[in-house]
Amino acid sequence: MGFLDRVRSAFARTGAATLGQAEDLFEADRLDEVEVACAEALARDRADARALHLLGLVAGRKGDPRRSAELIAAAVAVAPDVGLYRYNLGNAQRALGDAVGALASYTRAVVLDPGRFAAWFNLAQLEAEQGRPAPAIAAFRRALAIDPSESLRAE
Repeated sequence: MGFLDRVRSAFARTGAATLGQAEDLFEADRLDEVEVACAEALARDRADARALHLLGLVAGRKGDPRRSAELIAAAVAVAPDVGLYRYNLGNAQRALGDAVGALASYTRAVVLDPGRFAAWFNLAQLEAEQGRPAPAIAAFRRALAIDPSESLRAE
């Protein structure tokens, strides 16, 4: 039995028929089931940005930031105007130590999705780490304007 056959077999057992369900499984940390659902979606459409993105998140959670960045970059290539994908690409790039790439991804994420607190917060942190206090302060202010109480929960 080949890999795809094993994936399909496992998919049939999990019942995770949709990517929406797979996202719920991701939140429940049921990563193997998420991978199966995404593989099935990608078997139907190799350019399914949502499945690529979700697989990238799984790779990151499993401790493989390089694979995470590759998969999320593939999702961005398919759907370049989704702020969430750009934000998570920034997270993967940052985990790899690619500050330049992460900065570009976070900057694009806040343009595409200006209401995403975490993107502004991560952009601010990265700007501060890079020794650029003025843009860091501006980004922190934007984050706080979105949700002042969120800063208490931010990582």
